[in-house]
Amino acid sequence: MHQKTEEDVTENFQKDQEQLVTERVSVILLLGWTLVPFFGWVDYVLYPELFGRFMIYRLVAAAICVILHIMNHRLKLGSKSFYLGIAAAYAVAFAIIGMILGTGGYSTPYYAGLNLVFLGMCTVLTIKVSLLAVHSLAIYFLYLLAVLLFSKVDNVGLFLANNMFVASTLGIALVASHVGHKLRFREYLMRHELENIQNQLKRYSANLETLVAESEKKYQILIDNADESIFIIQDDVIKFPNPRTIELFAYPKEEIAHIPFIDLVLDEDRGVILGQPQQIAGAKKIIPTSTFRIMRRSGETVWVDMNAVSIEWGDKPGFLVFLRDVTEKKRMEAELIQAQKMEAIGTLAGGIAHDFNNILMGILGYTSLMLLNTEPDNTSNERLKSIEHLVESGADLTKQLLGFARGGKYEVKPTDVNELVRRSSEIFGRTKKEITIHRNYQKDLYIADVDRGQIEQVLLNLFVNAWQAMPGGGDLYLETSNVTLDEIYTRLHSINPGNYVKISVTDNGTGMDQATQRRIFEPFFHHKRDGARDRARSCFGVWNHQESRGDHQCLQ
Repeated sequence: MHQKTEEDVTENFQKDQEQLVTERVSVILLLGWTLVPFFGWVDYVLYPELFGRFMIYRLVAAAICVILHIMNHRLKLGSKSFYLGIAAAYAVAFAIIGMILGTGGYSTPYYAGLNLVFLGMCTVLTIKVSLLAVHSLAIYFLYLLAVLLFSKVDNVGLFLANNMFVASTLGIALVASHVGHKLRFREYLMRHELENIQNQLKRYSANLETLVAESEKKYQILIDNADESIFIIQDDVIKFPNPRTIELFAYPKEEIAHIPFIDLVLDEDRGVILGQPQQIAGAKKIIPTSTFRIMRRSGETVWVDMNAVSIEWGDKPGFLVFLRDVTEKKRMEAELIQAQKMEAIGTLAGGIAHDFNNILMGILGYTSLMLLNTEPDNTSNERLKSIEHLVESGADLTKQLLGFARGGKYEVKPTDVNELVRRSSEIFGRTKKEITIHRNYQKDLYIADVDRGQIEQVLLNLFVNAWQAMPGGGDLYLETSNVTLDEIYTRLHSINPGNYVKISVTDNGTGMDQATQRRIFEPFFHHKRDGARDRARSCFGVWNHQESRGDHQCLQ
């Protein structure tokens, strides 16, 4: 019996997704017959002698996509329309394989086209990942077989590197497709469950009127002991509130009777109430479930779900309203989403850091070998040493990424902050001659416990942001100082009182708006405007010189 129920749910979900599948297939086909010919300019730039032949490949693939697009709109295949999207992927893939064979196979740059095919097919089509995996692997092995059989072996290393990227792209696309499919299924189940709950509430509301007529005493017992806030809105004010309503709004019964209900709703959410459509059901008007925030007497905001139905109360029209406190549910949902986001970002950061560190170690090794074979007075010596310093800075960045991936476990050591700021600004100043850097370092600066790589990256990001906000040049002011933070200040910022080192970075650039300021502490967030990233007019970081930890913040 349980198995049968699961099959019914899966079948209903597939029917629910038919329209989405059809729309996604249309997107795939549209991309196929527009982008495939459009990228013909790449053929003209890279292989002008092959431009004519490759354009034929592209036009054939585009024509197939056009035919499939027409079929998708006219045949109304429903969920089966995904076969049209798969067919388009094969058509485009065959064209790309033909161009791969025509440009060397082992050393061709056209392997990147397969990445676009896998990304488009796996991330746009809303079907089971097992079906996507079968067809994706089929295309991939056709590509491998064609190259191995019909291409001359000339650059195996490049071929392996290309396939590493293709395989990685395919894997990432399949994972993204699997996660997306699971999320859509979960959303369907939640929507289905919410619809059932809403139907139950509607039946509960309809039955409640009958209970009122049959027994005032039973009705009173039911209302007084309900866990939901139940009341009537008539003449725009609350009437006949049950005890849960008084508890929810925290107003005395006599006072709440004179306050318009809309005044108890948070200003930002009043549009949810005022713009709520009313559905006619017989002689009644039912307002669909809506979620918004109310303001308690103390100023505290509470999230609530509201259901309402029109009634006649005292020979006058009104609405019977049910409010449920969902504040805790909203908080838990937000925490779950944030935790999932941070876990995904941490996993991605760890993988990038490991790969990037391997590249940096190779660069450092070759640079060291060149230094061993270069005379000390050679003009290239200083440049090679500069490369070593830059690679070391890059290695510090990977440490920071690895620290983020491990949940914030950084390498904290006693550090001369003046030297740290000096070195970072000099590296930046060598490449940005149009920026005038003004330095003011305090003597006898505290030795601070910080993660060197983390702070260097913060500084370099601020320098680059300042440069982007000062087109044509400008002034950048750097200052260090000792500060003592008292308990009143530190309580607001969740740090311990004591002696700290302050780094101030100020420029005469354009600054950033309030919306951007609210998101500056999100990992990897950036927002560009007119080609330059918005940044703070003035930022400062404060690091404790007593404890083995570092706290920093940016304020305008």
